[in-house]
Amino acid sequence: MEPVSAIIAAVLTAGSAIFGKLSSSAANRRARMPEWLSPADFQQRDRTVQYIILAIAVALIAIVLLVLIKKSKR
Repeated sequence: MEPVSAIIAAVLTAGSAIFGKLSSSAANRRARMPEWLSPADFQQRDRTVQYIILAIAVALIAIVLLVLIKKSKR
């Protein structure tokens, strides 16, 4: 086998192994899901971004209040 063909074959074999592993893990997850639960039971709204924005806003308000308190004591 020529070196170029060997490299191409190795890359294709590795790619098929990786994609096969990824697709089989998704299929295995679906297979392990209990029958009495539907996928809708596992779908929840992700509110992470809203919580991060809220935490930043609270921290900003706290900083502004601390600066105002420190400035008023001078």
